[in-house]
Amino acid sequence: MNAFKRSTGALMVALFCAPNAAHACTVCFGNSDSKLTQGMLAGVLVLLLVVMSVLGGFVALFIHLARRAAATAALESQSTESKVNS
Repeated sequence: MNAFKRSTGALMVALFCAPNAAHACTVCFGNSDSKLTQGMLAGVLVLLLVVMSVLGGFVALFIHLARRAAATAALESQSTESKVNS
């Protein structure tokens, strides 16, 4: 715990002595024409696309499994009916 207090204190002193390092970037200031802002937006959209494709894969897997289970159940009921009729 003592090491944590020392490192936190050292960090606070470093930020206090070097305030230029603590300034926000152009994204935080709201410069929407900046290349940094456009790159961040592109990164967010790419990550959103990745997440949506993974979720779509899960949905497709569960639809496939549901259809396969329904087909198996129909096949079993058909074979059970043919055994009862014969």
